[in-house]
Amino acid sequence: MIELIIILVLVGICIRCFCKCLTGRESGKKSVPAIAPIAVCKFRGCTRPAYVELDGTTYDFCGRRHATMYRDAIAVCKFRGCTRPAYVELDGTTYDFCGRRHATMYRDAIAGENVIPSYLKCSNPFCKNEKYLRNGDYLAYCGRICRDFMQKQVTIRKASSQEFWRIKDHFSASWDPLKGTCGQLCFVLVISNQTLKQQFNDYLSTLSIRAVSQYYHGTSLKCAIYDTKRICSDESCGICGVSHRGVLPKYKSTSIKFQRFGNGYYLAPNSSKSHDYTQGYDKYRAMFLCDVAEGNKFIVRNNNTKLAEPPIGYDSVYGEHGGVLNYDEIVLYTPKALLPTHILIYIKDGIHKIA
Repeated sequence: MIELIIILVLVGICIRCFCKCLTGRESGKKSVPAIAPIAVCKFRGCTRPAYVELDGTTYDFCGRRHATMYRDAIAVCKFRGCTRPAYVELDGTTYDFCGRRHATMYRDAIAGENVIPSYLKCSNPFCKNEKYLRNGDYLAYCGRICRDFMQKQVTIRKASSQEFWRIKDHFSASWDPLKGTCGQLCFVLVISNQTLKQQFNDYLSTLSIRAVSQYYHGTSLKCAIYDTKRICSDESCGICGVSHRGVLPKYKSTSIKFQRFGNGYYLAPNSSKSHDYTQGYDKYRAMFLCDVAEGNKFIVRNNNTKLAEPPIGYDSVYGEHGGVLNYDEIVLYTPKALLPTHILIYIKDGIHKIA
């Protein structure tokens, strides 16, 4: 009988302790206070935390700029994610957007609330997420995982000594003395991109004439790839963009307004001609040496700015000097027809855009 009473007492003590733990009233312990939610800026589209003084005073906005804009009811750019003020003319006319870029991007957006416009999609072709927004500008990827994944798909290495001198001789020999002294070639980087290579080989196999020639292509340099040997995330860096994504249709007519043979991808056999279309970084300029699947070339000597593709039966358009051209050039109308193989880093004429 005594044993039964002891067991019942112990069970009662256990039940009492368990109940106290659940209610947070156990002797000698205090319940953990709930963490107060962080206040967010009230300005439309802003996700920054509200400003907090040292004494704990919390304001409605992240800073003076948004507080002033909210107080004065300044119109904000309608572009999703942008918090810049809308553009205002001197006469007081207020537009819907902060500038032409966001106005154009909004206009060209795909209809539908749940559809991400193509220009906002992560640059990783296997990803369906939206690009990461930082300080009102979209980066190339949705985050670090996609950025690192895509960078691993492309390897950039320094050319061997033998390869460097072979390309340097070709670079110098194709430079026209009438364009001044040849640029000083400093680095040659080799691009290995299996995705672009497979795409190029598949296209080449469809042509009746399967010859491959090398041409130069000038573009912008916005990073120190000659030191890092890594692709940067700056979308305005043509060298990095073309190296890992290839040439994209949306960039065909962004830098050069006059296109002699229509909206296409222009390359030249002369390094001096491609130099006119480069823009540098630090003290260097850069251009590509590309493998080109010419196919059956359509030879022209006069302007034809309305071309959107080669004439039937041809695969590319080749402009010969002697008519309206001072130098030869080839125009491709599909990105699959060219494969960037080398990046040539050189010094010539500073870094500012020429053409």
